Amino acid sequence: MENQKPKVSVIIPVYNPGSGIDKCIESVRSQTLHDIEIIFIDDCGNDNSMEKVRKAAAIDERIIILTNSENLGPGFSRNRGIETSHGEYLSFIDADDFVNNAFLEELYHKAKSRDFDIVKGKSLIRLKDGTLIHWKTDLNTTIANGLQQGTPLYLLFTYEHWTAIYRRQMVLESDARYGSSPKGEDTLFLLRVTLAAKMIGFAGDAFYYYCKRENSAVHRKDIGILKASLDSTIEKFEILKQKCFDDPYAPQYAANIINGFLSSYAYISQITEKKDEAINLLQTLRHEVSKLPFNHILTSKNIAIRALVEYGENISDTPYKFPGEEPPPEQQLEILNRWCTFFITHSNLDEQYRKSLKSVFEKTMDYFELQGRSNENIEAIYASETWKIGNALVQPLHFVKSILSKIFARNHL
Repeated sequence: MENQKPKVSVIIPVYNPGSGIDKCIESVRSQTLHDIEIIFIDDCGNDNSMEKVRKAAAIDERIIILTNSENLGPGFSRNRGIETSHGEYLSFIDADDFVNNAFLEELYHKAKSRDFDIVKGKSLIRLKDGTLIHWKTDLNTTIANGLQQGTPLYLLFTYEHWTAIYRRQMVLESDARYGSSPKGEDTLFLLRVTLAAKMIGFAGDAFYYYCKRENSAVHRKDIGILKASLDSTIEKFEILKQKCFDDPYAPQYAANIINGFLSSYAYISQITEKKDEAINLLQTLRHEVSKLPFNHILTSKNIAIRALVEYGENISDTPYKFPGEEPPPEQQLEILNRWCTFFITHSNLDEQYRKSLKSVFEKTMDYFELQGRSNENIEAIYASETWKIGNALVQPLHFVKSILSKIFARNHL
């Protein structure tokens, strides 16, 4: 390793992964692509994971250990790994996840076949009982189809950062780094690196196993995570202003991340005792949105963002709880209907938008009352003109569709 540049540097932050570290270490050390370096970053956890890493390092010279001075988070730790790495490509793996033995070999050989900047594998979810399930959407297919239609990579590849390898030189030259916030640090990296990448490839036999866990930042629902989400959102705004000023797709990217924050806010603002603090965060977002160069496009096309800009803290009174613990589909639909009614009645909307939204929810409630009498009913809703305003409430409309699908499937078992 001293005289030879490794093909891939694997970067693994370690902070209390529990027993998951065993499978992670084993899977990385067992890679069929042997010429790699494995960088573990000790982020000052209090379990015995690093003891296991040190035992592995004693018998595997490819392992490098870095130690943070204190708990600094996965973003900071991955950035340390980037600066320390020597590999031609970079891979990022979480300490409680694992990969198949051919993961890096499949990705690397694909990368070298056409000099790709990024090569992405696939991901499966591993439940606590060991069951493997697929994600609802095949992101690789979505990315490939989107690129064929002319959609930029940064609007398509927005999650699953750990399924890919990235050309190290490109990462360094573009200053693509992870954010310091514990929420959204990976999406910041993806935004930066996808703006720099010229070519992406896919490796169908490279599998990353995401182990579902409830104690991660993704699943936490508190004011601290809402703050972190806002910090990440504002950082993305700055990147859009610097690099995507005239990009016609930038408003859609901004709308997606704003709606993501509003979804978290709608839930957290109702369960937190720090409601004033939550409202202040919303007002900060409102101010930052107003500074975007394409703010006029956002507020004219996206009802939720328009309501944010025009009404601010009033959104905190809405009954919309998404995401969160899922009640029965019928109750979810009713909650969503009441939430969207808020925007219909409180926002200064064009009459066309108002009528369209009302029509959507009248049709969905009619469908619910019919108990899914036929497949044509639900297909008629999806095919109607009203669904063409999906950009107005990106997440809620998709949420309605998923709820209706659950009701339909259950009634036809």
